[in-house]
Amino acid sequence: MMPPKPTHPLRPTAPSTVLEIDPSSPGTAVRAALALESLFNLVLARGMLLAPRATANQLFPRDAAPPAPGDDGPVLALLVQWVGVWTLATTVPLLLALPNRAGAVERRQMARDK
Repeated sequence: MMPPKPTHPLRPTAPSTVLEIDPSSPGTAVRAALALESLFNLVLARGMLLAPRATANQLFPRDAAPPAPGDDGPVLALLVQWVGVWTLATTVPLLLALPNRAGAVERRQMARDK
């Protein structure tokens, strides 16, 4: 008797079910969540771009441990600004998914998959 053949971990053995979304549904809860997350992202990205050191100090307080050498160097500010740009870039699909027009379901699926 042969042992069962191992399956690839990334390939499901059973067919996956396709998620069906009702296009007639207004999606109010999803749209409100997208709007709230978009607003939060825009506010946070603004702080990251305009005041990177202050934003880093608020996001990562150093009260628990003494600061390491070079904690407030230019690399920290550059990294925080880079994350701010990335946050703005990932907010675009969320904003595009807000209107409930034709194709809105597909845009929401794209925002969910990002």
